[in-house]
Amino acid sequence: MLGMEQLKESIELTETTVECPVKGCGEKIERQREVFKREKRFKCPKHNIYISPSTFEYQIELAQLHGQRSKFGPILPAPNFCSL
Repeated sequence: MLGMEQLKESIELTETTVECPVKGCGEKIERQREVFKREKRFKCPKHNIYISPSTFEYQIELAQLHGQRSKFGPILPAPNFCSL
């Protein structure tokens, strides 16, 4: 996962494209409008992140984050299962 130190302070934004927010990456991606979409045309091919003018999202599946840790502790708590 990307940390703040790996992200650019600002990105280039045009009417039709948005720049990948990762430092050192010059990829320009088609600009999303209105609703965030996880489509190939909005994904940086180098970093596998979906990009919009205001945010980005990882391609990783939510289930893969269970049990992973960041410097602040668990990313997601381990799932609890109950049976009757």
